[in-house]
Amino acid sequence: MQTKILFIDAETDGLYGSFLTVGLVVTDDAGNMIEKAYYGIKKENMMISDVWTRENVFPVLGDYEACEDEAELLEKVWAFWMKYRDEAYAAADVMYPVESRLFMKCVMNNESERKYLGPFPMLDLSSLLMAAGYDPLIDRAELLDEDEKQMMANKTHNALNDAEMTTAIWFKLKGYLT
Repeated sequence: MQTKILFIDAETDGLYGSFLTVGLVVTDDAGNMIEKAYYGIKKENMMISDVWTRENVFPVLGDYEACEDEAELLEKVWAFWMKYRDEAYAAADVMYPVESRLFMKCVMNNESERKYLGPFPMLDLSSLLMAAGYDPLIDRAELLDEDEKQMMANKTHNALNDAEMTTAIWFKLKGYLT
């Protein structure tokens, strides 16, 4: 069994559009943060056609390590994953279609070398919520305490913030289920 979890969240131009930003948080199996990263395409290079994304994601992007384009973003995410792959599971919140497609695109960039290196299994917070008796589509803010809500306020759809929120909820549920 792996001893770490790599939590990932990505923001895209609509559900199936190009990738804009990716937040990554690595913890040990007790929830202690080991490393985090936040990558994104340079804001001036982003081509956002989806109105919802322009109104709800773009304003909360914040600061991140800038990439010229999606190809560079995918390579940075892949390199981060490869750093932890042998000792970590990957986990996301509602991983389809965004995060599962992210890893698929990373693999397809060099399929001959990467086809067996993607996350398997990929863990999903919504399944854990359902196992704990929650509606898997519950507003995630309802699962946070007041301090966490203050920290996360007005930052939903910031990929790093969302990865951190997934991490916090994951370990609350893990404690509940054990």
